Order: sequence, then structure tokens, then C-alpha cells
Amino acid sequence: MQKYNPNNPVYKYKSVKVDIPNQDHIESNKEEVVENRKLRDGYGLYVPPPMFEQGMHKAVTFLQYISFTLDTNDRDYTKYPNPFDFVSDSFIEEFKNVKIFQIFYLTLPQLNLTRVTLDKDPFYNFMLSLKNTGNLKNNDEFIFSDGVNPDILVSICNTANNELNFLINHNISLVFCIDNKNNYYSFGFSSTYKLNANPYVRLEIPQVIYSPVLSTDNKKYTYFVRMSRARNQIAYASVRSPTKVFKEQTLLNFQKLSFKFYDSAHQPLSIKYLDKYADPVNDNTNWASKYNYIRHPLFYYHQIIMGVRIGLIRNTLK
Repeated sequence: MQKYNPNNPVYKYKSVKVDIPNQDHIESNKEEVVENRKLRDGYGLYVPPPMFEQGMHKAVTFLQYISFTLDTNDRDYTKYPNPFDFVSDSFIEEFKNVKIFQIFYLTLPQLNLTRVTLDKDPFYNFMLSLKNTGNLKNNDEFIFSDGVNPDILVSICNTANNELNFLINHNISLVFCIDNKNNYYSFGFSSTYKLNANPYVRLEIPQVIYSPVLSTDNKKYTYFVRMSRARNQIAYASVRSPTKVFKEQTLLNFQKLSFKFYDSAHQPLSIKYLDKYADPVNDNTNWASKYNYIRHPLFYYHQIIMGVRIGLIRNTLK
């Protein structure tokens, strides 16, 4: 068998092309070193240089930090139309041996929707006749004219579930609906609702309930969220609960996380009147898309954005 020579250039490579020796002539104390070291294509036995033999099997444990952004825009809105109560299952891998879990950034929807019942009029009759034709498609447009008032441009947002949702004159802050019982409504942004009027918000993540926050109303939850300023219908918040640090015997493993938000009185938060049958189109020129249809569960100002940092225990060979 060839002996290690540091001046021999062949040892710069992982394998040495030699004739395979007769196994009967290998010394007994070297059998574990060469066992199962055969390489393909006639390459011989790889014997590591002595300088690497002693430390090559030492395991080193270290903490690896990973940060990611969690956006409710990526949730399955047909299952979870309410952005305050959803499951995030879009992670590309399962995280194992999580020792540290921290939320370092959080924005929440500042707005909510209101619904007003409208009286039936000639325009309603026109829209009802369109609804009853059954040939409408999302993003279709029509003009209503009574010969007296200015013409009304109608853009179709959604016709699913036997409802007709539409905009008037491309005004996306107000959407109209004739439902499956022919009730006539308008939906718009509430002028009085402000999420940051709550002194704080509660966040529950069942997978991370270790070391929960306790409250005097006998409720347990994961994080105490302090509300801050709001701008452009977005409320900014900060998580005041301490970072979760798991003990070795309770390390966290997850591939999805469940989130549910409550107000300070532990009442579930929600955005009302969302349309879970909304079209999944992703085009800002389409009136049925999340960019223009305010009842769409993925409408921009309805979303929650969260910055999460985790620390995983990893093992490697030195």
C-alpha cells in the first residue's frame, strides 16, 4: 500500500489510482480505515492522510439564524379569507430543532369594510337584468344611460356564488353588489374603524405557545402586540413579548404556522364582508383583481406583513 508523502502531488486529490491490494495482506488495525472506501471506475482505496484522520469525525453544534418575511398575500384565501386568522403553509422546507423564535416586524390592516343597503331603482333593474342573463364575465364593462343623468360605466368584479359585484366609473373605493336574494348593497371603507385605537392586540400561534403570555381574564396567548402609528391604512405594531427560547427537550419543529389575532378584550379580529369567491387574477388592469376589488381577500390594504427570525441548532463535522 502506498504510504502518505506530503511532497507527493497525487495527494492533492481525493483518490489515487492504484491497483487494489489483496485484502488478506491488509494489517488488521487498518481494516476500519479502508473498509467501504472503494471508488468507481477502477479507482483504488482512498486512505486519508494521517493529519485528517483524528479530527474528521468530531461533531460541532452551532446556532444558525434564518430570517424570513411572512405575507398574508401568499395564503390560500379560499380557505382563509380573513387575514387575521390564517395558516401559512408556503414554507419551502420543514424547520427542525428551532431553539429561538422571534417576531421583529409587524404591520396590520388599519381599515375595515362597511355595508349599506340600497334602495332599488332603474339602475338596479338594469343590473338585475344583466345578472339574470347569466352570460357575464369578470372584467366585462357596460354603460347605463337613462337619457337624463350622466352615463354610468359599470365594471364587473365578480359573478360567482350567484352574486354580482361591480364598480361604477372605475371608483375602486366603493363596490356594489346584488346578492343571491336580490338584495342591493354598497361596500366601502369604514370612516370610523381604527385598529390602532386598541391599546394592544393579542396574537396566538399554537405551534409556539411555549412560555405563553397570561392575562387577568384567564386567557393564554403567544404574543403581546403593542399598537403604534398608522399611515395609508396600514397600522404599525411591535411585539413586546420576550423572544421564545426553547429548551433542548422542547425544540420546535414546524412546516406551517397558524396565526390568529384578537383585540385587547380577546375578541377575534376580522375584516368584514370579504368575498372568498373572488377571482384569483393577478393583473392590475383587471377590475376583478386584488388591485381593484376591495372585497378581494388579497386586496393590498387587507394584508399582514410579519418579519420572523428563527435560530436553529445545526450539527456539522469539524
